[in-house]
Amino acid sequence: RAYVATSTPAQAANQIGRTRLVLVQNYTPANSRWSVGVTGYAQSYFYNGNRAANATKTKLLAEPSINYQIKPNLTAGLMYDMLAKNKFNNSFFNFYEADETALMPNVSWDVNEKLNLSPYLSIPTGKRIAADTTTINLLLSMRLL
Repeated sequence: RAYVATSTPAQAANQIGRTRLVLVQNYTPANSRWSVGVTGYAQSYFYNGNRAANATKTKLLAEPSINYQIKPNLTAGLMYDMLAKNKFNNSFFNFYEADETALMPNVSWDVNEKLNLSPYLSIPTGKRIAADTTTINLLLSMRLL
């Protein structure tokens, strides 16, 4: 994937854009309702001219998951989100903010063949687990063709 910097904060930081290499791998044993998977990405940022020394250079993400198919159109799952960042003022292998982790219980419901609703909680686990740091989210996926 390739992204173009269009937001005001990104343009103020002289960001041109970023690229992301994504890996998604899932495995479902034969005759099982259980599946396991991992999603990951490496993302690089590109800047034009001057940029802050603490500007993000690279992000790495890994999300292992386990899912159980309740019905053909309904799945419950649990994912663990781990994100690490590297800044320009750090050496290449010096990643920080490794505490950006979250436990994400979720449900995926295929309403019909063109619409999927996936509500999930994002419970930060890196610092403090509490109701006021947990978010409720909803992914909506639609197939247009």
